[in-house]
Amino acid sequence: MKKIIMIAGLMSSMYGHAKVQDNPHVYKIDSIIAVVPSPEGNKVITQSDTERPAIDGSMRTLKELVRGARLYLEAKKYGMIPSEEDITAHLNMIMRENNMTDKDIRHLFETAGYTFAEGREQLGEMSAINTLLSVKVHSRLLIPEREVRAYYDANPEYIEAAYELQHGIKPFEPSQTPEEEKASIEAMLAEGKTVPHIEWGDPFWIDQCDIAEDKMFITRMKPGEVRLSQEIETGFDFFKLVELRERRLKTFEERYTEIADILRKPRYERLFAEFEQHLEATMPVIYMNEPEK
Repeated sequence: MKKIIMIAGLMSSMYGHAKVQDNPHVYKIDSIIAVVPSPEGNKVITQSDTERPAIDGSMRTLKELVRGARLYLEAKKYGMIPSEEDITAHLNMIMRENNMTDKDIRHLFETAGYTFAEGREQLGEMSAINTLLSVKVHSRLLIPEREVRAYYDANPEYIEAAYELQHGIKPFEPSQTPEEEKASIEAMLAEGKTVPHIEWGDPFWIDQCDIAEDKMFITRMKPGEVRLSQEIETGFDFFKLVELRERRLKTFEERYTEIADILRKPRYERLFAEFEQHLEATMPVIYMNEPEK
């Protein structure tokens, strides 16, 4: 009877790749490709870990899996591992926020190739890593207001002008030729009179950058003004300017969060790189084969 051997733990040293392949009665279900040793325990990375997505659907390279293992073990070192009750509460929050049932979340895990228990375990690892990064990196990302102000002053941004318009159509008058009626309409508009029988649509807003070249006369209109746009197949096209929002500089308050995020990104990358270098120095990885570049 053929044997089926799961290669795990130190068994990788007992059953090398060549031996498994040379023995027709032994089948390799999985193989260890890296081990991250630590006083808190060893994290084993298998071939299947690189071939199935994480519970969020993303595929992970060996480098990313090693990084995650180091971060998890570091979180474990500081006692940042969530309890089973914490994981359950996190799952319940995810289900509430996404209108999911217990059946839905189990199906999500199964679709990614995980049992429910494995999905909970990975969720717990992600939570531990997030807690660790919050303490070790995010807590050091406070951006002083003076830096935000300096960036604001050096990089002004404007809100472009916007126009609230109504589009109207006036059917041709059967008693006049289109040329005669157009001349009559232009005369009424020039005198500030109301042109009768225009069928107005609902008001809508448009930014100046979205106005077509042949409609740029809109930018020179005043609120309440009506302009003849063009003759169409059934009559005449009109625009009425309901309200105007002038182009203006964005305020400091409006841009504060955006600018702080911009300044925070390179600082985060630097701090994370330093933290990762620390983990690489304190947690060397044992590769079963040459690691991918």
